[in-house]
Amino acid sequence: MLKEILYEECLGNWLEKRMLEEETPNIRGGMSGRLLPDDTPIGSSEQSCPRVALLRYHGVSKKPSLTSFMTWEIGFGWENLFEKIKTSPRISNLEKDKKVEGKYGFRGSIDIFANLDGEPTVFELKSVSSVSSYEKVFINKNPPDSYISQCAAYMLATGAKQGFLVFGFFSYVGKEYMTAGTRAKLGEKLAPDITEFKVTIENDDILIDGQFHCPVSAIERHQEVVTNSLKTGTPYPIRSQGGMCFFCPFKKVCDSLDRGEINGDFVEQCRKALYE
Repeated sequence: MLKEILYEECLGNWLEKRMLEEETPNIRGGMSGRLLPDDTPIGSSEQSCPRVALLRYHGVSKKPSLTSFMTWEIGFGWENLFEKIKTSPRISNLEKDKKVEGKYGFRGSIDIFANLDGEPTVFELKSVSSVSSYEKVFINKNPPDSYISQCAAYMLATGAKQGFLVFGFFSYVGKEYMTAGTRAKLGEKLAPDITEFKVTIENDDILIDGQFHCPVSAIERHQEVVTNSLKTGTPYPIRSQGGMCFFCPFKKVCDSLDRGEINGDFVEQCRKALYE
């Protein structure tokens, strides 16, 4: 009973208010992405897809599950914990949930913005909630592409030359719950831990832990095409890459769009797809 009250009544009503249309077109921080040289969008999440940005602007989005809400709350708790870094003498002028605006209508909220050793720094806090994500981030040192784009977008909006993606893992996983192959890769058990990746901007290039990731223009061009899409109401013509379509509920509609089979409004076709 309480589960239904929390999810169906309280959280659902809260989300509907959050999903109301904006008065002016803007790119939300979580919609950050980048374009390849041929203008193809690429990222690790559908949130970096220009077409999804258009749909979200019009309030078309799949209702998150209760699991999603609970995972978000872990993320909020992680932000509150990390905020205690402000007691370090190396940290000054800390701001939590700092609102920023950049080029092309970009607008977002940085988890933590502060001076680290006197240098303006963006801190984006991410939580890892699965063994597969733990392996990718903590062992293989491969942070999701969309997170890098988001951090870089905030850096460009603030003029900061450095930022950090800080990942927190908050679960215990004993060896009895892992296969022999998993234990060989990850160890005998998993326990709560933290890992970080440094994002920098040097000579108009974005680097992750000192390695080239993409040019700054790839981020800014993504912002430009998303803003144009929001203003015109026209879906971006080039299909996204990087796995963004795998779990997207609008995949079939985009397939039809790419084949030239869409009759009518793309946004409304996607809205209908949520109820089919």
